[in-house]
Amino acid sequence: MELNYWSNGKKIPLKKSESYRAFKDNGYMESKYKSLTSNLNSKMTDLKNGIILETISKNQVYNTTSFSSKNQREEDDFLVLEAEDKTPMILTNQFIIQFKPDVTREEINKINDSNNVKIIENINWEENSYLVETTEGKAVSALEMANTYHENDKVIYAQPNFVRLLKPMAAISNDTYVNKQWALNNTGQTGGIAGEDIAISEAWKITKGSKDIIIAIIDEGVDYKHEDLNVSDKLVTGYDACYKRNDPTPKSADAHGTACAGIAAAKSNNNKGIAGVAPECKIMGIRIAYGVMDGSERIWVTDDAKVADGIVKSVDRGADVLSNSWGGGEDSQTITNAINYAKRNGRNGKGCVVCFAAGNDNGSVSFPGRLDNVITVAACNEYGERKSKTSRDGEYWWGSNYGPEVDVAAPGVHIFTTDIMKKDGYSSNNYVEDFNGTSAATPHVAGVAALVLSVAPELKASEVEDIIRNTADDIGAKGFDNYTGHGRINAFKAVSKAYEMHMHD
Repeated sequence: MELNYWSNGKKIPLKKSESYRAFKDNGYMESKYKSLTSNLNSKMTDLKNGIILETISKNQVYNTTSFSSKNQREEDDFLVLEAEDKTPMILTNQFIIQFKPDVTREEINKINDSNNVKIIENINWEENSYLVETTEGKAVSALEMANTYHENDKVIYAQPNFVRLLKPMAAISNDTYVNKQWALNNTGQTGGIAGEDIAISEAWKITKGSKDIIIAIIDEGVDYKHEDLNVSDKLVTGYDACYKRNDPTPKSADAHGTACAGIAAAKSNNNKGIAGVAPECKIMGIRIAYGVMDGSERIWVTDDAKVADGIVKSVDRGADVLSNSWGGGEDSQTITNAINYAKRNGRNGKGCVVCFAAGNDNGSVSFPGRLDNVITVAACNEYGERKSKTSRDGEYWWGSNYGPEVDVAAPGVHIFTTDIMKKDGYSSNNYVEDFNGTSAATPHVAGVAALVLSVAPELKASEVEDIIRNTADDIGAKGFDNYTGHGRINAFKAVSKAYEMHMHD
């Protein structure tokens, strides 16, 4: 059977994973699978969403007679697919449909009933859109049904609501640890080259940010109790898209978003902690995923509908800049539409500035960083080099993704930032010394975008993006290149250009 789906007008082929299988988390199936795999060294991971993920060896062979019948097994199994970038994407019995504006709810109900499809959620931000499921419960049926709906002349698009297993893209003032923040002011303190930084000291002479500008950290949650974030005029009401509540508190091990928040906008001159790039701007924590341990590796669990919900909520609640230190998997029209919503409706029509991490696989840029209406961020180091497996920073195990989609580079190694308070998170301290990846680079760019908007709030998102690109410092090959884009961000040049435009407006 050919596996494919439609997204943004493209037919996207799907490959069945040879590394994973998934099934419903219920007592019957779990006991069957456990008995089946107990002697095969299989690894079972509870994704905490009703799905059990099983890692299988290349030589593993399944004995289907352990089930009541082959049909029972096929009905209860989900289908695990492998994206081009190796991201596992689980196909469940859910998919997303947007009907044309003139299609009535009565017509929609009639179409759904005839296809054994039921609505489980209205998607309010997108006209005539619904999260639905097949009543049969079969993943393959849901894929086929999404494609059937896609061909219907009453439908704009239909696509599976993929469960994505992502890898987080990790890794001056009187603040206690600010002297360790080479990205802001590089004196060679981590062995790098003095001056290879984002020129924040000069930028801060113009602005440290406006309390009217909000940076949304769209991630696995933000610790709103952190001593360097829980200060006056810093935090605004957040949102948890996983459980649809106004509390972005992460699980105890999910420190990624808290680290990103500190980079973007931790308070400065409060005699503790660090300083964010835009220390006077506000933070909105948006939780779109949670982590689970898959053996020794921590992975994110989310789905397309939750991601889109988180992005749209940040826009509707007034965020100006969206910082996204995540990515992976194949194209999603639902996520793309949410980003387009941010660019079209954010900031009263001027558009939100949307920043995305390029990825850490030393390969091609990850989705959604491939989209042309976001700022795609690669990583550089304290030596003024593109982060690769052979760059001088010593982190030989990863390299920044690259390609024509890269807009700029920003510091992404040995980053000192906020951690979940007390003994939770990355360390037993309230701070982490070695956060890294394009995860770390992205909130640096988001912070600079917030500074630009602080001095020139009238700018459109596209104008902010142009300023950040055009004021970047060339590193690596002369002119634009696929590894660092237009170069490493320069906060001083960007803020100066924005201020000049504002004064002449």
